[in-house]
Amino acid sequence: MRVFATSIICAMAAAFWSVAAHSASSTAKGGAPLQVVASILPLHSLVAGVMQDVGRPILLVRGGASPHRYAMRPSTAKALNGADMVFWIGPNLESFLVKSIGRIQGASVALTRAEGVRLLPAREGGVWASHSDLHTDSHTDSHTGSGMNSLTGEQADHKSVDQHLWLDPVNARAMVQSIAAALIKADPANSAVYARNSLGMAARLATLATRSERILAPVRHAPYIVFHDAYQYFEKRFRLNVVGSVLVHTGHQPGARRLHDIREKMLKSGAVCIFREPQFEPRLAQSLVRGVPTRIGVLDPLGVGLKPGPEAYFVLLKKLGDAVADCLGKRL
Repeated sequence: MRVFATSIICAMAAAFWSVAAHSASSTAKGGAPLQVVASILPLHSLVAGVMQDVGRPILLVRGGASPHRYAMRPSTAKALNGADMVFWIGPNLESFLVKSIGRIQGASVALTRAEGVRLLPAREGGVWASHSDLHTDSHTDSHTGSGMNSLTGEQADHKSVDQHLWLDPVNARAMVQSIAAALIKADPANSAVYARNSLGMAARLATLATRSERILAPVRHAPYIVFHDAYQYFEKRFRLNVVGSVLVHTGHQPGARRLHDIREKMLKSGAVCIFREPQFEPRLAQSLVRGVPTRIGVLDPLGVGLKPGPEAYFVLLKKLGDAVADCLGKRL
């Protein structure tokens, strides 16, 4: 991990300082700070980290609301209309942004198309044992991402792509590079600051990935189930043994047959934990584990309740890793 991290950071340094050295000394809007908007909290945190000492991006989806079902408020529309730049994951995650993106005067950057981001195909259904072609081998290289069934940039906006790409800290480093490059192009007067911040973020993300690898390695083979299939990038980066999800489609409650199948899967796989999310009622998880030696944990892919800002992404990933390690590491 250290060798890979060092090579990434060195490459970023060469690229960014080259851009900075050739940039003009004018700021967008005749000296006024850029108005930058980011869609969801994890992405906003990465943008905020790159923009430190220059400005603060505006967060659109607040309070743990789902980007899948978000309805824009007047304040959201106003922020978008005045934006010089909008960072988002892509049309299949923040569908509420699609029409607005086409109307704004500023630039938009979809991070599914960022250079270096490794995309994965969406998994079919919620129990994947029969879909061996979509499940990475447990011995793939988590440092380079080889064997992760990645997709090409041309497939980035396709509905078959898993959109939760920020949960891989290696992807987050590539996203930071793309964010910095876009900001440097739009605001060359602050290019040196963006370059410096992006290198600092890259180093911290490499450290975060190393920490996650260390705490998750002891529980790598413990089987578990999630409520919502949002963690594939995290699971495959750290080679975890997820065996299924409760929900087949986000926003649709599972029926009796589905719940029966999940209980059978829990028993046959020896699932150590089932992880719900903060927005789900705990009663469903409690009913699933009744009479089954499976613990309940909580995972949060969006950072519900976290304070927006440069630290939010790091807190989110640390809490995610700690929650998995804690639940899977306890003895029954």
